[in-house]
Amino acid sequence: MSNGFEDLLRGGGSAPIPPKGLVILGATGDMVSKRESRDALAYLAQHKILRLPDNPILLAAGSHPLSGAAYRRKFARGDSASHPLEPGSLRRFETLAGLDTPGMHLPAVDVGRAGDLAALRLPRPDNVLYAALPPRLYSPLLENLHRAGLLQAERRIGMILLEKPFGQDLACARKLQEIITKHQDKTRVCLIDHFLAYPGTLNLLAFRAQPEVDKALQPEFLERLDVILSERIQSNDRPYFRETGCVVDMVQSHALLLLASFALETPTNWSGGSLQAARLQDAPTVRGPCLGNWACNRFWMRLLYVHDPIHNMTP
Repeated sequence: MSNGFEDLLRGGGSAPIPPKGLVILGATGDMVSKRESRDALAYLAQHKILRLPDNPILLAAGSHPLSGAAYRRKFARGDSASHPLEPGSLRRFETLAGLDTPGMHLPAVDVGRAGDLAALRLPRPDNVLYAALPPRLYSPLLENLHRAGLLQAERRIGMILLEKPFGQDLACARKLQEIITKHQDKTRVCLIDHFLAYPGTLNLLAFRAQPEVDKALQPEFLERLDVILSERIQSNDRPYFRETGCVVDMVQSHALLLLASFALETPTNWSGGSLQAARLQDAPTVRGPCLGNWACNRFWMRLLYVHDPIHNMTP
């Protein structure tokens, strides 16, 4: 199965990635400079899936600008959970992002200010924007991109990638959906979840796609399916995680997508829109007094999420 982000850039197919710039807001946060997004960017650079002059990268910081040299050190170092980067992939990423340019600085961008967004020097006439931001900033980001004229025909943002969670509660999720719908004719907004590109998740989907497994999940053979999600995480070292918490970060997106991946009827293919439509069609619904009890069209499911308190450094 293909890298999910790579598939998005390709437009859902296997053709080369078209000439598009990549704009990353919140590049100094833990989603990009650490862990999986960092590894994915290095992979795309190393294998020349992103390449110059077609796919330059614009990195933007948060409240304070940062020198290119300082960001390079931050990106190369990652954190205690990051994988070491191949020297070649790091050099190619530096070139794509202009980090090897003397005197280069990442601009500070406040997405609550349309003027900050309008001042961005977009790398190409058509660009993909990855919002590596807290979900509470998605609504002002979309509104101010419109006010800044960056959703127009020339030198525009043609695609916006919003990382889960999709709001903190039902009310703000509906508000965000209204804003997305209002601007959907001007740009393509994609809701993404990095968890779906993990090797373990992809292996799970490959296992689920086997005809023998699909047959075994029929109601005559199976009464209930338990999905156990156990992890150890030092949540206090990530400002994002401290703000969202385990339930919002893990259960309402990661865990429920895993449940939906088992509950679905076999799609026409196991990638792209067909898989998404199958998840939506057969998404489990809550039944009974316990949030962990779910029912789908074929059998009962139970979700168990175990968070090891010994490794949780949050007081």
